[in-house]
Amino acid sequence: MRLFDQLTQREEEILILVASGRENKAIANTLNISVFTVQTHIHNLFERLGVQNRTQAASVYWRRLAQSQMMQNT
Repeated sequence: MRLFDQLTQREEEILILVASGRENKAIANTLNISVFTVQTHIHNLFERLGVQNRTQAASVYWRRLAQSQMMQNT
């Protein structure tokens, strides 16, 4: 289930890893992509979410996830 229509699937995958506290190098290793590619995706998802840093991005993710779960339980 996608939580963010404005993000690509890869950006959402990276957001999940960012929200889980993973560093760029660990994300790159997990997804088998370069650190530069991770940085590019993070920059793009910051722009699309209207946030300025990883903490704000993680907060947006966890809030959206909680909202989604609440809607599923009603």
